[in-house]
Amino acid sequence: MKKRSRTTAFLPKLLLWFLLILAQTPIFPAPNLLYLRLQVELQTTAKRAAFVFETADRILTSRLAAAQGPLNSRGWSLRRVWLRSAQAGATVSARALYALSFEALSGPLPFYLEKAEEGQTFLRISMIDKFGSAHLVQECLHSPGSTRLDDSLDLGQNPAVQTAIPVLLIPLPGKIEAISPQKMMLAFYYLWYGLGDWISPYLRDLPLNPDASSDPAALARHIDQAKSAGIQGFLASWWGPDNSIDRNFQTLLDTARDKNFRIALYFETMEADGPRDEATILSWLRYALSRYGGHPAFLRVSGKPVIVVRVSFTVKLEVWNRIFRQLRSEGLDAVYIGAYDSPEPDLDLLDVFDGLHNYNILGIVNRNEEVPDILASTYEETGRAVHYYPLLADSFSPKIWTATVQPGFDDTLLPGRQTPVLPRDSGGLYQATWQAVLASRPDWIFITTWNEWWENTHIEPSRFYGDEYLRITWDQYRAWRTKLAGPPY
Repeated sequence: MKKRSRTTAFLPKLLLWFLLILAQTPIFPAPNLLYLRLQVELQTTAKRAAFVFETADRILTSRLAAAQGPLNSRGWSLRRVWLRSAQAGATVSARALYALSFEALSGPLPFYLEKAEEGQTFLRISMIDKFGSAHLVQECLHSPGSTRLDDSLDLGQNPAVQTAIPVLLIPLPGKIEAISPQKMMLAFYYLWYGLGDWISPYLRDLPLNPDASSDPAALARHIDQAKSAGIQGFLASWWGPDNSIDRNFQTLLDTARDKNFRIALYFETMEADGPRDEATILSWLRYALSRYGGHPAFLRVSGKPVIVVRVSFTVKLEVWNRIFRQLRSEGLDAVYIGAYDSPEPDLDLLDVFDGLHNYNILGIVNRNEEVPDILASTYEETGRAVHYYPLLADSFSPKIWTATVQPGFDDTLLPGRQTPVLPRDSGGLYQATWQAVLASRPDWIFITTWNEWWENTHIEPSRFYGDEYLRITWDQYRAWRTKLAGPPY
C-alpha cells in the first residue's frame, strides 16, 4: 500500500481550522450555514436504555429516524434518545439523527449511555455525508451489570472525520424561512365569565370593569386594551360546540373582525377525568373548522386557520395524526401548534404538529429564581430545535416556535389545589420571562394570560395592578420589534 505523505495528511486539518475561523456562523437559520449530520445507532437487550449528550450547545436539532423491536415506548429530545422494551431480554433498537453546528469540530462532545442493570447495549456513531454515506466514528459496548457509561466524541481529531471533511460539511439548502413571516404576540383568553363570578371568594383580584364574556362591549374593550399594548390577537379557550363559550367565541370573532384583530382557537384537550376520546376530538375540530375556519378574524398562516392544542401530549401522537389526516381528506386543513411542559421537550411532536408552545412556565420552573437559568436555556434549546427541524425532517417544511411570557401564578384559594406559587414580584417575574423569551428568537410570543383570574396569571387591567402589566407588555413588545428591525441576532 502506498504510504500517505505528511503533507497530504495535514491538508484535512488545515482545511478544518481554516473553515472554523472563516465560518463563525451564529446558531440561527441562515443561507451560509454549514452543518454536520451525526447518526447514533442504539441497540439493547436491557429493559430501558438511553443515549444522552451532556450539553446541547453544538446541537442544532435531532430526530428519531427509526425504532424497532417490541417497544413499550420510545422518544427523543434535543440531547437524548431513549427506549423502553416491552419484553424482557428482547432486542430493541433505534437510529437517531443529529444536526450539529460547525463548532462541533472544535472540541470534545461529552455523552453517556444509561440503561437498566440487566442486558447489554451496543452503540455505533457515524457521520452521514452529503451523499448519504455513513463514516464510522465510534463504537462501544455497555455491559450487563453496569448502568452508566461516560464517553465523548472528538470529531475534529477523528481521522475518519478529518479525511472526509469536504463531503461531511453540508450547506443549508437556502434560508429556513419561518412558516409565519409575521412575528406575532398573542394572549390566552377566556370566555367563561358571567357577572356572578366576580363575587366568588376564590378570586384574589378583580378586573377594573367586571363584565360578562357574552357582552360584545366588554369584548371590544378588551381588544382595544390589548391592541394598545401591542397584542395582535387572542388565543381563545374553546370547550366544544353548542354551549355558552361556543356562542361567546362567535361573538369574539365578530367583534375582532371590526377591529383588525386576530383570534386563534385554543383547543381544550382535557375533560374532568382525562383527555377527550378520538371521536370527540375529531368531531369538535370538524365543527370548529367548518363553522369558524373561514371567518375573516380567524388567525391564518399560509391560508390555514391556526389551532393551538392544550396539553396535546396527553393524547397519543398516532391519534392526532389520524385525526389531522382525516380532516385534511375532508378539505379541513389547519396549522396545529402542539404543547410541552418540561425542561427537555419531546421533539416527536414536530413530526405531527406545525409548532410547539407551552402554556404555563410551571413544569419548566418551580421558582422565580429558576427563570434566568432553566427557563431561558429551555427556551433557547427548544427554539433552536424547532427552527432547525427541517434539516432532518422528511420534508423541508418550517415549524413555528412560540415562547411564553407570564406575570405570575397563584391558585391557592381554589379548593384542592397545591400548585407552586410564582409571585409577581412587582412585575419582576413578567420582565424576567420576557428576557428568557427574547433570547430564544421566537416566531410568536404567547402571553399567559389576558384574563385567567382564578390562577392569577391575568394582565388585564385590575384593581390591584391597574394597567401596570399593559405598560410592561408595550415596553417589552417595542424592545422586541426594535431587535427584529436591527441586525440579525
